[in-house]
Amino acid sequence: MEDTKLDKQLIITTALEIMRDDGIDGLTMRKLGARLNVRAPTLYWYFPDRATIIRTVIKMLLVETIESVADAATWQEWFQQFGEALWQTNSETPFVTMLLQSAEFNNDEIFDLAIELIDKNLERFGLERTIYMRIHSDIQALVLGWAVFLQAGVTGRVQTIIDVDSSVREGIRGIIQIWSIRTGTM
Repeated sequence: MEDTKLDKQLIITTALEIMRDDGIDGLTMRKLGARLNVRAPTLYWYFPDRATIIRTVIKMLLVETIESVADAATWQEWFQQFGEALWQTNSETPFVTMLLQSAEFNNDEIFDLAIELIDKNLERFGLERTIYMRIHSDIQALVLGWAVFLQAGVTGRVQTIIDVDSSVREGIRGIIQIWSIRTGTM
């Protein structure tokens, strides 16, 4: 086994691939090392433990999701795009809901990063911080609720009755409309 081309980004990317294939419990240091063609102890030079790797994956997904939102002229446009990007992330990575529920993996550092990224994107719209944080939380709750169905396998059955993607988009739009009325920014 050779580790000459190993770096943190490669480890994180590979960890995400394993979790997408095998779920959170499927990610072990041994499996990650084997996929990277290194012995598991080599990974400890880069990360102190599996939980740190998973937290780094969460941060990467958070940054990628928010960075995928195009520049928007209004907070309403930004939140619509954000909600849809969040739904896409949850659809492609259904174990995200489990990560967000875990005190082991979802810590203050991740919360602080989320706040920093949201502040950076929304301060320019002139909404009070408590308002845009509430809108963000409402949208995240809606998307994560649908993501739980997705993870449980219920979405396929629901999809035979309604278009889930449209329902998520419409739910996001509804939250934005309510907050537009409440803030007088229609």
